[in-house]
Amino acid sequence: MTLQVVRLAGAAPLATVDLHTGKLYINGPRWDSLPPYVRRFVELHELAHWQTRSTDELLADQLAFQVYTAEGYSPAAALAALRYVLAGHHNDLTRTRLAFMGRRAHR
Repeated sequence: MTLQVVRLAGAAPLATVDLHTGKLYINGPRWDSLPPYVRRFVELHELAHWQTRSTDELLADQLAFQVYTAEGYSPAAALAALRYVLAGHHNDLTRTRLAFMGRRAHR
């Protein structure tokens, strides 16, 4: 299953998926600046949202982690990718997501 990528410019979020159409909207300039290992994790995270038709961030992180590590990326790379994307975000959900991924990465 793949997503149709739509590049946007300007103040768009880094990436968001339309749960009805499967279109992945990316902020082109920000996206291009990401390391490939981060882009892949974000793609898998957004794909998980679409496959489950859910806005649950922890679920999307968990499913992305499973595929990401099955593809050969290390659990530590998944944590690093999430830290990279969430840098500058300071809220309860961010802390929960990072703690969850930290536990997965250090198993």
